[in-house]
Amino acid sequence: TIIKAVSDGARSQVEQASSIYRVNLGDPIAMFEYLNRQVDLNKRAEFPHEYLAIYTDLKNVQYVSESLALKSNFKLEYSTLAPNVQFPPLPELSAKAAEQYLKASSIYDAKTDQRLFVGPILKPETVKVGDTKVRQERLLGFSVMAFKESVIMKPYFKTRILVITLTLLFLYLAIIMVYLIGNYIVNPLLFLRMNVRKISDNLQSMIRGKARVSSNALVYADYVRSKDEIKSLSNEIGNMVTVLKGVIPYISASTLKQAEKGTVSSSNRELAFLFTDIRGFTTLCEGLQPDQVVSILNRYLDLETEIILQNEGDVDKFVGDEMMAFFDGPHKELHACKAAMQLRHAMMQERDQRQKEGLPVVSIGIGINSGPVVFGSVGARDRMDFTSIGDTVNLAARLEGANKQYQSKSIITEAVYNKVQDTFICRELDFIAVKGKKEPVRIFEILQEKEKAQAKLLQIRDLFEKGLAAYRKQNWKTAAAAFSKNVELYQDGPSEVFLQRVIYFDKNPPGKDWDGVFRATEK
Repeated sequence: TIIKAVSDGARSQVEQASSIYRVNLGDPIAMFEYLNRQVDLNKRAEFPHEYLAIYTDLKNVQYVSESLALKSNFKLEYSTLAPNVQFPPLPELSAKAAEQYLKASSIYDAKTDQRLFVGPILKPETVKVGDTKVRQERLLGFSVMAFKESVIMKPYFKTRILVITLTLLFLYLAIIMVYLIGNYIVNPLLFLRMNVRKISDNLQSMIRGKARVSSNALVYADYVRSKDEIKSLSNEIGNMVTVLKGVIPYISASTLKQAEKGTVSSSNRELAFLFTDIRGFTTLCEGLQPDQVVSILNRYLDLETEIILQNEGDVDKFVGDEMMAFFDGPHKELHACKAAMQLRHAMMQERDQRQKEGLPVVSIGIGINSGPVVFGSVGARDRMDFTSIGDTVNLAARLEGANKQYQSKSIITEAVYNKVQDTFICRELDFIAVKGKKEPVRIFEILQEKEKAQAKLLQIRDLFEKGLAAYRKQNWKTAAAAFSKNVELYQDGPSEVFLQRVIYFDKNPPGKDWDGVFRATEK
């Protein structure tokens, strides 16, 4: 190879330089002649070197051995960079670098793009060790020849460019030939295969969860212009894709993933669930035609779905104006709560816009829970759904409905609160036994992300928690004062609800054995 050929020549020159220095030790005139001759030869060389340098240390006596540790630097005594000067004012060779030169005859310096070829300058001497005379080699210094790597590889790159140019030329001619022949014979089948493969890949990506489930990803472009069996086949494939595009919007991502397995199955999973319900939708749709109602509903549900998908969730199903979504993964609770905040913000913008237009406004209630569920196929043999079943799902749905009773917006369970309390401002709302369950659960309202929270949210939370603590101790006066202040200053819905409870309990004390649990009678 080129590098091997240059290396052999460079090592030979380095050894020659070391030998000449050793022979002409103490004779700078001879060394100047040698260096000037090297400069002239280098100008005509096929692979010119950057410099030839001789580093020496004649003051310190050092003999070569396996355990040799160099302690002093080596001065630059001669160099083709200054061929007529002894000890030119150029950098020395450090002891650390010199130790590397003893171990390797060739070193590549990536910073300078230089390949260094090194040869030690050794002088045989007879040394008396005790009563014995031993012949050893004294290290006088090093001869170093440096080449630019780009200079060495220049012929290789020229050859490579030539090969690439010829290859591209032949490839260009081959493409022209293929085009001329394939345009009449192969292209119809090739385009057909490419389109089918593209649709198959997109569908497979959706099934495996690598791409968003969307009918817009299934696009069949019919490039077949012939009028034969291939055209008929292309039309049939186009019809099949049209059917698939019509079905895809009605299938959740989890159901689509299950379709790849081809079997009925279920598993125990830890998931987070988010339920939403549009408040005031019935009033909004009064006097409208059915198609107008569907159009408005689809607008809101499309808005909600987009936010769920952006936060790594999936929509399980729609029931009227309600939506059930779930989140998976180690940060499922965090993603669900972020989605909830974005849903509230989006619906607030919609409400402001409708108020400006003088139209009826709507709001949204959200319930979030996290825990174990059975995740799998449910239904009849010929009509199945892939969904989640368990108390975790039921409780999330009940919490969404509980927003009506508390005049709140987003209720989460204690399991979710424990995962998101460092990121979101939340307040404990109540200790409630939802309808259909005997065991009470502690619920919280998620107010806002801490980074975006305003000071008034902190005051709302603090006043409410003060009132709630007094409420549970049956200190009705203190509780009423805290709740009243929240209602007066911020028109806080949950505080209004608890203020009515306090007024009731003040007149009708619940008794000493009261556990503070609110038992819901509505879903």
